[in-house]
Amino acid sequence: MSRISRKAIYAGAVTITFLVLARELQYGYKNVSTAPPLGQYKQQQSIFGAGYRSKNSTNSTTTPTSAARTASNSNSHANHINNTTDMAQGQEQWTERDSSRTLTNDQLDKLCNSTNEIVQITHAESIQQEHSQEESLYWKQSLPFFLLTCQELTRSLHTTSTTTTATANRTANRTATNRTSAAADVEDITATNSSSLLGHELDNNLSFQRLAAKLLHSKLTTTLDKDSFPPPINTQTGTRTHTAPLKIIVIGGSMSTGFVDIARNDDLDTRKIAWPRKLEQFMHQKWGNESVQIVNLSEGGANEITWLGRLDVIMSHSPFDIILVESAVNDQCENTQQTSMAKQVNSSSHLLLNTLMHFPNNPAVISVELFRLAHTNARDANKHCKGEVREVKDGTHNNEPCFYCEQWWKPQDWRKEARERNSVAYASYRDAVWPELENAPKNLCQYWYGLSHPQAGTHALVASTVLFQFMVVLEKQYILLELANDVENRISLERAPTPDSVCLEPISSYRAQLEDPVDPISWEEQVQMQNRSSCWTFKADVRQKYGWICDESKNRTMALDIATRNVVTNSTSNSSDAGNADASNGNSDIASSIHNNASEHDYFHLHKELRIGGDGKVIISRLVSYDERMASAQVWFSHTVTHANGTRREENVFVGNPVWNILSWVKGRVSIPQPEVIWLSGHNFTDASQMTWKKKDNLATRDGDGEYSSGKAATYLVTFNIMLLVGTSPASRKDDMNGVDKFKLLGIVTC
Repeated sequence: MSRISRKAIYAGAVTITFLVLARELQYGYKNVSTAPPLGQYKQQQSIFGAGYRSKNSTNSTTTPTSAARTASNSNSHANHINNTTDMAQGQEQWTERDSSRTLTNDQLDKLCNSTNEIVQITHAESIQQEHSQEESLYWKQSLPFFLLTCQELTRSLHTTSTTTTATANRTANRTATNRTSAAADVEDITATNSSSLLGHELDNNLSFQRLAAKLLHSKLTTTLDKDSFPPPINTQTGTRTHTAPLKIIVIGGSMSTGFVDIARNDDLDTRKIAWPRKLEQFMHQKWGNESVQIVNLSEGGANEITWLGRLDVIMSHSPFDIILVESAVNDQCENTQQTSMAKQVNSSSHLLLNTLMHFPNNPAVISVELFRLAHTNARDANKHCKGEVREVKDGTHNNEPCFYCEQWWKPQDWRKEARERNSVAYASYRDAVWPELENAPKNLCQYWYGLSHPQAGTHALVASTVLFQFMVVLEKQYILLELANDVENRISLERAPTPDSVCLEPISSYRAQLEDPVDPISWEEQVQMQNRSSCWTFKADVRQKYGWICDESKNRTMALDIATRNVVTNSTSNSSDAGNADASNGNSDIASSIHNNASEHDYFHLHKELRIGGDGKVIISRLVSYDERMASAQVWFSHTVTHANGTRREENVFVGNPVWNILSWVKGRVSIPQPEVIWLSGHNFTDASQMTWKKKDNLATRDGDGEYSSGKAATYLVTFNIMLLVGTSPASRKDDMNGVDKFKLLGIVTC
C-alpha cells in the first residue's frame, strides 16, 4: 500500500479533535471542576516520543513540542527510542517520576493525547486504504467516528482514588519498603475542594505488576534501571529487545467476536470488526507489526462457566503473556433474577479468574468491563425488564430514545469481589462513558450503537481504553516492578478449589469451533454415519455457530416401544440455574429410556470412540437455551463384546448399565454453551470389558485398542454414546404431534 500523507491524517485528527471538544463543551465534566484539558494534538505534532514513526511512513519529520519533549525525556515506557545513551540521567528522571503510583493530570493528558492519536491515525489509514476497500468496511458505522475524551479515558482506569496534593506528596515520599500504610494514604475527597485535585493513583494489584513485567520483557524496546532489574541485552544502550512478540489471549462472548446487530454485513469477517482486532492494530501502530500478537478465542454466548469448561482450549495457545476477559454482556439476566445472578457471576468469576491467574507463565489477567443496551428497540428492553424499562433521549441525534435495563449496567459491580480476591485489574468502558447508573448520558446510544452487539466505532472505543491502560502501566512501570520485587509486601494469591469442569490436560478432546465447518469426528466415523440414517448433523443453526445437532418432531416416535434403564441423573430439571457450576448435583424427573427398535435407536444415536482414564472425568459441552425446542439427551459408554457363539455386540462398559440424562432447556432468557461433568471413576468396569481402573503407578499396556499408559494414568478406549430423548422438550410436551425436540452437542473432553 502506498504511503498515506501524514498531512491528510493530521487533518483528520484536527476534525476529530473538534468533535471531541464539542462533546466536552456540551456534556462537560462531572464531579471534577478542574478536570484535565481535552487531549489535544498540540499543533498536530507527534507526542508518541522521540523517534516515533507511523507504520506507513518512511521518515517522520514531526517534532514534539517542548512540553511533550520534556515529558518524553522523562518517560521510560516502551516507545521506539533511538537515543538512550545517557542512562544516568534517564534513571534519575525515571526514579523521581515513578516514586508513587499517582498519575498527575499532566501525565494523564499526555497519555490520553498519545492514545487518541494512535486511534485516529489507525482509523484514518484504514478508511483510506488505496488497495483494499475491504479494510474500510471493518470501520464502517452509522454515526460519525469520534474519540473518548481524556476524562472518559481516565475513568476507565483501575485506580484506587483521586488524590489530593497532600496525599500525593505523602505517597511520593513513601519508600518501596514501607508501603503497608498505603491504604491510610487514600483519602475520601468527596467533599474536598476540586481545586486541590492533583491526579489519580493507579491500583496496586498483581495483574498490573505482571503486566509491567510482561510489557518489559516483550518485543518492545525499554530503558531499564540496571541496578534494580536484570541487565539488558545491549549494555551500551541500556535497551532490551526480545524476539518473541507480546502474546495476548482474549476470551469473551459474541460481542467480542465482532458480531453486529444494526446494518450488519454478513459477507465480512466479524473478528476484524471486533475490539481485540482493533487493539492489535493500535498496538501495531504504536510498536510495530512484529511487537504484538492477539489471539481472539471469543465465542457466541460464552460466559465464565463456559470458559471454565474450555480452559484446555486456552492452554493450547500457551505460552502467553496477557489474558483479557470479557463476559459482562453475557452476564445479563431478567430484572427479577438480579440477586441470584449477582451471586452466580461473583462465584463463577472468582473460579475463572483464580484459575487464570495460576496458569503457567504467570499471565496478567485483565477484566474488560462493558454493558449493553436495547438501542431504540423498546421491544427488546421489555423482554428483559418489562415495566422497568428506562430511557434517555439524545437531543443531538433527532431526540431518539435510547432504551436500557438497569441490570445490564451491573455485572462489573457483581464481579468486584471476585476481582479483588484475585488481585485482577480491569479496564472499564462502562465507567468511561456511564460511570453512574442513575446518570446515563443523553447520548448513551452513540457510545453503544446496537443491542448486545454494537457497531465498529464502539469496538474502537473499547480497544482505546485497553490501550490507554497499557500506556499508563508503562508510565508507571518502574514502581510496579519495584512493588513486585518487594518481598516483604509481595501480594500472595491463594489457589481456589479446582472446579469440576476444568480440564487442563485432556486425554481426548473433540470440540466444535466457531466459524469452522470441519467436523472433528474422524473420517472413518463420518462414513459410518453417512451410511445409515441419522438425525445428527454437524452444522450451524445460527450463523457460524457449529455443533452436532439433532432436531425432530415428536410424531416420528409415537409408536416406539420404550425400555427402562438404570439412570445416573446429572442435571437439574426445568431449573433457571441450569449451567451453574454446581448444576450437576441436582435431580431429574425425566424418564430414562432407549428404543428397542434398532433402526430408530440408530436414528437418534450418535457415537464416538475416545479414551477415558486419568481423573475418570468426562465433560460434555452443549447449548443451554430458553428455546422451548431444547430437549434432553442420554449418554452412556460402551465397548464391543465378542460372545462365545462368535456374535459381537455393543454393551455398556460399566456394571449396572448406567446412563446419564443431560438437559439443555432452561427457564431464564439465556442461550449459552455450558459444560456438564460426568464422573466415571466411581463406577466399576464389567468383567467382559477386561478393564480395571488403575492408579498412576503400576501401569500396564495392552495390545490392540485397549488400555495403554499415558505416563500419568491408564486410559481406556471406549465408545461415547449420546441419544436424543424424544418428548422431553417443552415444545413437544405442549404439542404431541408437531412439537420439536432438539439437542446441540458442542464438545466432548475426557480428563
